[in-house]
Amino acid sequence: MPSRTPFLLNASWETTSPYTWALTQKYVSEDSGVLLTRAEHAGLGITVHQYAHVLPGKDVLVHRFVLERTADSPVENLSLIYYENFAPCLQKQEMVPLGCWSNDAQNDFAVLYDSRRDALIHFLPEQADYTPLEPLVSGGALPTQEVVDAWIEEIDKTFGSGIYTAVGGDTDSTGHQCGADSQTRCKTERFPRPEDAFPDALDGSLSGSSVAACQANAALAFPLEFDVDGRAEASVYVAFSNTADAAFSLLQETRKIPAVEHMEITDRWWGDWIGRAILPRSDDPALRAFSKRALITLKIYSDRDSGATVDSIQPPWQVWPLDAGDHAFALDLAGYHDMAEKENLFLSRVQRKEEGSLPFGPFPAGSLAEAYYADGTLAAPIPFILSWTSRTVWSWWTHAQFIEDSCDRRMYLQRVYLSIRPAAEMLAACKDESNNLPCPASCSETFEPSQSLWDAAGVHLALDSAVQAGRLMGEGEAVLGRWRERAEELQEAILSSGDRGDEECELWWGWPSRVRPSDDSSAQKLMDVLWRKVEPGIAKEADVTGIFYSGGHLTALARAWRGDPEKMERLDRALRVFTVEAPTPGTLHLGDDLLIVTDGGGERRYLNVTSTPNAFSSTNVFIAAMAFHNPERFDALDEPVTQAECAGGCSCRAVGAVSGAPPVLDAGGALAGLFLLVAFFVVARRPPRKARPSGVSP
Repeated sequence: MPSRTPFLLNASWETTSPYTWALTQKYVSEDSGVLLTRAEHAGLGITVHQYAHVLPGKDVLVHRFVLERTADSPVENLSLIYYENFAPCLQKQEMVPLGCWSNDAQNDFAVLYDSRRDALIHFLPEQADYTPLEPLVSGGALPTQEVVDAWIEEIDKTFGSGIYTAVGGDTDSTGHQCGADSQTRCKTERFPRPEDAFPDALDGSLSGSSVAACQANAALAFPLEFDVDGRAEASVYVAFSNTADAAFSLLQETRKIPAVEHMEITDRWWGDWIGRAILPRSDDPALRAFSKRALITLKIYSDRDSGATVDSIQPPWQVWPLDAGDHAFALDLAGYHDMAEKENLFLSRVQRKEEGSLPFGPFPAGSLAEAYYADGTLAAPIPFILSWTSRTVWSWWTHAQFIEDSCDRRMYLQRVYLSIRPAAEMLAACKDESNNLPCPASCSETFEPSQSLWDAAGVHLALDSAVQAGRLMGEGEAVLGRWRERAEELQEAILSSGDRGDEECELWWGWPSRVRPSDDSSAQKLMDVLWRKVEPGIAKEADVTGIFYSGGHLTALARAWRGDPEKMERLDRALRVFTVEAPTPGTLHLGDDLLIVTDGGGERRYLNVTSTPNAFSSTNVFIAAMAFHNPERFDALDEPVTQAECAGGCSCRAVGAVSGAPPVLDAGGALAGLFLLVAFFVVARRPPRKARPSGVSP
């Protein structure tokens, strides 16, 4: 009897594997949102191409597997086992963003196999009461398939809405297992505990349990048949919805179209979308490819309903106002003004209109909190970060400068000025009488109130932005005068503070500060300080970490060093590092942390870790590249904006259409928390061998 030997392929962002596979990852093209993981096993003579993507406008994840077998491969036939361990999350605890990752036992409910649809249904209802499930598994014995099928028909009536995930293939499965996760912390003595689907799959066959409760996992097996050219193919679809019926319908609809056509449709959609982008005006194809990937990541991370962009796929998928403002600015630079506007309107909606307090302290009217979920729920404990509100005011105003049509600009400002005004009033009133700097407040992500030139420069920028917006909106001169006076007072206080050391300079001096003109001689000295912060990372000094934050510094340098060929050449080299050498090969992603490591050969290289891909990191590098190659788009922001009257008035005009539904799962949804493992089983016949300025249209 030939032996059945399992081999495993982990579908993740990783580029290494402990399973003797040579793994690489890339997108099928620089314009694509289809991720390709290629795994080659020389001993088995098998190469697996796994294509992963989400259908445009639909919450369906597609996994297409294409396998190639060499002529001398010892493999006679293969089967595919698709394993899932979903932990759908409905917990959005205010201020404590832990529920979506700290306890999977609470983020799961049950998984069942439906033989009529040949599909799994893995779900977590909003009302997670196990009582209706008990008759299905009463007496400690697993039910028959007929009983399970009938029970599935009543899921929506029994439990109502929640998160429902339907999993099925494009061919008939040959086995299934709904198992109890062996790592569970559930107290499920009243339920049977079918074998964990992962170890159950290791012998090449599945036991056939059709129901598992609480923290559960599941697997489906599919046959693979090689053609005369040594090629086999199978696809698995994962459909998400708020009811079982809707999830099953999505799955059935997806099955009607071959997986290769789904991939072609998705590729065309992304090509059309990124084809509209305004990119850095550079002949360097690597820079343009990086810029496309940064923008595509922003689109993927944009919540379909609110328009808010999260920073990464790492839970708890938070929206940070400071980062969201930079995301909106990058989208405006690239010509995606509808997305930028939606982001800014989200920030306007979540702004506090009245003062209040949280367990960790008070917050003033007009402020923004540390972080939010994409639906606007408060997602972090720090009640008020001064610089977050300051940069958001700048973001609200800056987007208006990209709106060419005077009526559209007025309509937009009428909406966000209701947020700009209270924020500016609060920022102007936040004053330390002893030095005229802003009052102490939480800085960055710390609870302890502090006072910094960074906050001072941010408040100065916000008040300057509010004055410009207020002038267009017909704000009274008394209010505008008060804001201008406070901005001038802040400017004097900052400039009279003197040098507080390089670290302080690093924090506060840079783009988009307007405290000094960039051609001011003292400002140029401070630019040299910024460069000294960037240079060690460019030189790959081993003790440098977190150098991705240099993206913001590069933008300031690009604005200040224009006209100096020698310095711009230095900056060009830095940009190449951040767009070619630092991104993860193949995917071109940056992480939340960019480390410098020494490999086995003694060479130093960059390594992206934590929250990869990270939208904030790549966004800041894209902005810097635009500042270097497309400076006119920044120059336009320094020009005064006039509000011309429209013929017939503006009241009948709409603000501007927002974009359609993005072709991705809502950020923070099931795609982010997905853990997938694919197992292939072989029958061996012999031992394996060893071996814009404003007005520019995209």
